[in-house]
Amino acid sequence: MTHMKNTLGWQRLQKRCAVGLLAWGMVLPLLAAPRIIPFYTYNEDPPFNTSQTEDSITTLYARLLSEHSKGQYLFKPMQIPRLRLDRMLERPNWDGVIAWENPRWFFDNAKRKFFWSLPIIQDLDLVISNVRRPVVYDKSLLPINHLTLGAINGYVFDDVDSAIGAGKITIKRDDVTSHEKNLEKLKLQRIDVTFVARSSFIYYLKKYPQDRKFFSISEIDRGSYFRYLFTSLKNQKLMDYINESIPVLDKNLTWQMMRNTYFLPMTD
Repeated sequence: MTHMKNTLGWQRLQKRCAVGLLAWGMVLPLLAAPRIIPFYTYNEDPPFNTSQTEDSITTLYARLLSEHSKGQYLFKPMQIPRLRLDRMLERPNWDGVIAWENPRWFFDNAKRKFFWSLPIIQDLDLVISNVRRPVVYDKSLLPINHLTLGAINGYVFDDVDSAIGAGKITIKRDDVTSHEKNLEKLKLQRIDVTFVARSSFIYYLKKYPQDRKFFSISEIDRGSYFRYLFTSLKNQKLMDYINESIPVLDKNLTWQMMRNTYFLPMTD
């Protein structure tokens, strides 16, 4: 009788352990499987691109967003060509986050096509020419009339396009994939002028300090702008998480150092 009771007790214990292990086995995958979020940038210039091992704000911010989510999300930095990005955005089921953009550049000033984050960084476009043929830029755009403008595939210049459409100026646009390529062409006087993000020019001069002597920077710039993250309209919860995270990540010392190195102080 005692042996039978011990046997029954052992069987009950085995069943309880099995149930417990089954329950833990169901919970463990949930804890170990964050939702993977592609974190795209099409900008091939530092500090945005993902190819350099240091000073990539895309790689850093993806890591900070992942860590802050405590296992809910895993943001994976990914480089994507602009034309491929445009095709992806045409699909209704696209997923992920596009980094460091502005609603103007995606014809979404009303912010109805995508969910946009709070502004994260503030940048500025410089007008740069060759020191042998300096361009004294102004908002009339007449100083760049009849010149060759080094631009980047997919970049939109509303004022320049409007002036060309109205017949006020004539410009030859020569597109490449990065600011660095335009600066290299400018050194060789293969283009006359280019518009370069201040952040990318700072990085370029850190990499090639000897090249500063080739460039003339106009006193009048193209103006400052905010850079945001955006995602599809199906990702309200994801964008809520991002917006909740932004003021928290602003206190991160590594992010502060990166932001202060390359970007303007944030203004209202």
